Amino acid sequence: TSLLETGLDILFFWVARMVMMGLQLTDQLPFHTVYLHAMVRDKYGRKMSKSLGNVIDPLEVINGCPLQVLQDKLAAGNLPEKEIKKAQKGQEEEFPDGIPECGTDALRFGLLAYTIQGRNINLDINRVVAYRNFCNKLWNATRFALTFVTDVTPTLAWRQEVAEAVIAKDAALAPRDYFIFTQLNELAAKVNELLYNYEFGGTANVIHSFWLYDLCDFYLEVIKPTMRGEDTPQKRMTQKMLYVCLDAALRITHPLMPFVTEELWQRLPGRGTMGEEEKPSIMLAPFPLPIEGASTPLSVEATKSVREIITAGRSMREQYQLGRKEVEMFMVVDNAADPTEVERLSSQAEDVTTLCRCSKLDVFTSADQVPPKCATRVVSPTVRIFMSLEGLIDPAKELAKLAKELQKVEGALNPLLKKVNSEGFAKIPENVKETMRAKVDNYSSKRQGILDAMQDMESWA
Repeated sequence: TSLLETGLDILFFWVARMVMMGLQLTDQLPFHTVYLHAMVRDKYGRKMSKSLGNVIDPLEVINGCPLQVLQDKLAAGNLPEKEIKKAQKGQEEEFPDGIPECGTDALRFGLLAYTIQGRNINLDINRVVAYRNFCNKLWNATRFALTFVTDVTPTLAWRQEVAEAVIAKDAALAPRDYFIFTQLNELAAKVNELLYNYEFGGTANVIHSFWLYDLCDFYLEVIKPTMRGEDTPQKRMTQKMLYVCLDAALRITHPLMPFVTEELWQRLPGRGTMGEEEKPSIMLAPFPLPIEGASTPLSVEATKSVREIITAGRSMREQYQLGRKEVEMFMVVDNAADPTEVERLSSQAEDVTTLCRCSKLDVFTSADQVPPKCATRVVSPTVRIFMSLEGLIDPAKELAKLAKELQKVEGALNPLLKKVNSEGFAKIPENVKETMRAKVDNYSSKRQGILDAMQDMESWA
């Protein structure tokens, strides 16, 4: 054994004695590294105590537990009657609906994510519930993605082959493929480094970010037209890329979520057909390492710009309540600073039309080329997008609706601004400050969006 994992509170009482006994009896150290885990407290930072009623049994989080059962367990204990009533009141405040079933993976992932806090973990069950939802997202997204790769015959060399295609700039690769493989490669590099340094909180964050924002929210969505289209070299390459991402991402996630990743990995196509070197379990499969030279940082920057355009387009659809109506969009790019930007953004126009649900996206270099009656948003200093709303909305009715919405948003924003700008704001706890600032930013963004929309409507009157 080379590593001992223990708590700070018994460092001298137990760990030091183990070292002394090992040296005395064997003349060898029993371990060379000690990892000190955090102390788990309740969400308010209080030490868990039976008298407070805030003790959380991991099995109750894994399997779920009704409030009545929690209170019956207290009553069956040896606490005085007065303490029992006090503890039961605490349980009613802390868990009014009992503890929801979260599962082992969600609890494990949640505790690891919490280690970023330092020596103490202020455990909030709602955050563990959020990670249960992440497990569900991972399950549903992978099951959905598998419908796109049912007819493939993978091999153990696929990841290396895809990397060579990226390095060689294979014509079958789309910009989104370069992006997702770079993100996967960077994920492998980051996770290996973070795990080596015992930074489990950082590991959980980068894995969560890759699955949620890169793979599920973006890549899986933009490849739908390709995967549902005819069999082409691009479709076959996309299937290969998707399989490689699923396989490697599941293996990277496995140490933090062992059960759901094992189940999903076993469902990948080709299991049991890849020869003698294939491992029977994800636990035995090699942990992915970064492939040198296969990352393309420029693709990440380009896709970041495209995602900002998509976010702006979706925001406009929501602002004007367009539902599932298809619209025409136009993008104006000032290519004076970077002549290649028009070409770069045009190459990913299909991704924008897919996620913004627009019938077409034309790219221009001057706003004079854009037709009238378009809503507009500034995406960056060099990029603006326009959405044609002609025949889709009534400007007069929309102005009245926006005026009411503006009044509502300003009614929430102004009191917050008054508090943030007051002298007493400095005395407020830091976590409360962050919450208030986030609310101010959110309402300010909404207010600006409404003002932009009102300006559009007034120009059409």
